[in-house]
Amino acid sequence: MVIDTSAAPTLVEAVPESKDHEEPLLSGFVYKRLQAVAPTTAVERLARKLCRRWLHRFVVITPSRITWSSSAISSDACLGSLDLAGATATAVACQPTQLRVRSRAGAELVLDAGDEARATQWKAAVAMSVGLSDVLPSLGDFGDVAHSAEARALAAEAATGPRGAFHSALSLRSAGWVHNRWHECYGVVANGMLALYESREAPLPFRAVSLRDACAAGLSELEDCRAGHYCFALSLGACDGRAAEERLTLCAPSSHEQLLWLQALVGSGTAFVQPEEPPAAQAPAASLFELRANDLDCGAAVDFRKYEGEVCLVVNVASR
Repeated sequence: MVIDTSAAPTLVEAVPESKDHEEPLLSGFVYKRLQAVAPTTAVERLARKLCRRWLHRFVVITPSRITWSSSAISSDACLGSLDLAGATATAVACQPTQLRVRSRAGAELVLDAGDEARATQWKAAVAMSVGLSDVLPSLGDFGDVAHSAEARALAAEAATGPRGAFHSALSLRSAGWVHNRWHECYGVVANGMLALYESREAPLPFRAVSLRDACAAGLSELEDCRAGHYCFALSLGACDGRAAEERLTLCAPSSHEQLLWLQALVGSGTAFVQPEEPPAAQAPAASLFELRANDLDCGAAVDFRKYEGEVCLVVNVASR
């Protein structure tokens, strides 16, 4: 595996000496890259760009940390490690052989297994270490919520329960050069976390979003967003590693699943935003002299009542 080691030295942790030995979940040579997250200064951004390099390292994943060394023979050759307590992990979009781990301390480790088969094994091991492997199995299978009242009742109990949990197929909208594209994926929400997977069988999500700590600013239902689908928008605040606010547009294949998603996201800490009422329609004017318009020269509002009793010529022109 190749490892990227472009982080500041303070983010590369030394392996603590311990008498307790953890059995490794997986080990082997991969490519590695380590870097600081969200550089804030021009110097940090330049350093990150110059130092983004892949290194071939022997990587070991245990339930509590990831360590890497230059050799598989001696533990004395250990170069550093990443603590997995409170860490998050995701697959890398459009890079099926890569995965990304972000530590609580603010370091980001990217691993490249070289081929998809090995990458699946590494993703599964990392998912187990950060507590993602048992999320979906713990929720169970709700059944066909689109057509079964019994399945909907079971799913509604989970969505409105303390975990705010639900999962189903989703479509994620992404902006393209000419028109929007739709990414078919599988979504899981539980315990204040939304995860989007390439498929239900994928070991790691390609996107994970915290719905708490003010990261989820609002949730709203969308009309006429995608034909044959039932959509909603999730507004995300500038936190959790994001430099600016972001909006996710997601669509469910049925209205029942849309409702369950809304219930689960609200149960996970997202505020539902009621759509604004359209302004009340004004009564049509009974006379020309009830209207107003802006003067073309100075832009001031002109009340047509000033012309009442005079002969007026009304001309339709292209001026704005």
